Amino acid sequence: MTDMRVVLLVQDTCAVRSRLYGDERSRRIRDALIGFHASPEQAGAMARSAGVKTLVCTHLLPGADTAEVLAEARSTHAGDVRVGEDLMVIEV
Repeated sequence: MTDMRVVLLVQDTCAVRSRLYGDERSRRIRDALIGFHASPEQAGAMARSAGVKTLVCTHLLPGADTAEVLAEARSTHAGDVRVGEDLMVIEV
């Protein structure tokens, strides 16, 4: 039988905690996003639960702080965490 472990999860993580959501209107937008987008923390938990080796956080809003995204995802996933970039290549 072939080992079918998931080694890579590419996950939408636009619902990041960030200075982008510093005012009340922006916080309401973030709260709405949480209903159908994952936060980096949630993506990390999914990756951990699935035993994923590498998590790639994607679909960030303009101005999102990649260091914040990485820190939030790493708070729930001890594996490799990256922020996706256009034309990124990841060896699996």
